[in-house]
Amino acid sequence: MDIKKLLNKENPIIFEIGANDGTDTIRLAKMFENPEIHCFEPDPFTFEKINQNISNLNKNIIANCCALSNYTGEANFYIADNTYSSSLKKPIEHLSVYSFVKFQENKTVKVDTLDNYAKIHKINYCDFVWMDVQGAEDLVIEGGKEFFKQTKYLYTEFSNKELYEKAPNKFKILEFLQGFEILDVTRESDADGDVLLINKNFYEEVGDAN
Repeated sequence: MDIKKLLNKENPIIFEIGANDGTDTIRLAKMFENPEIHCFEPDPFTFEKINQNISNLNKNIIANCCALSNYTGEANFYIADNTYSSSLKKPIEHLSVYSFVKFQENKTVKVDTLDNYAKIHKINYCDFVWMDVQGAEDLVIEGGKEFFKQTKYLYTEFSNKELYEKAPNKFKILEFLQGFEILDVTRESDADGDVLLINKNFYEEVGDAN
């Protein structure tokens, strides 16, 4: 997926939900001339790596040490030893499908909603959301119902097995997102995959651009 070509602008507003150590944050920042990137990572240890990795970038990156969910407050966070598999959702089939990943501790982390965050920061439009939240996609969407109405693209992981408790598949994610449709399934296996969704409210604009 060519994100730069997809967005076709040098100053996009991007939300990276589940930023881990900031590797993709840096890649996104370097992709555009003047992006505005809001990234979210709830684990304080991993979040510190983000701050270290983006410290020398002269880009507008707003890093937030919290998870996005369907309420504001605190939540239990399941920490995986590879950090990439950590989730607000309890691991279920992930323990057998990806048995090499171990969940060794839980942490209490700060949680917020997309709608609350957008209101506080006066954000009324988003070009692109990259969501990698390990089965908690439904929680993020529920807390961002108004936000996603003004979001053009969503790129997200989905589950074909119950890797995490009640983890949604791509069709269930579509049910949660009024007005979106699948633009491309970029990866899919028996267990999970990645899908690019487009808000149909912006579909005519995309067609005109092409």
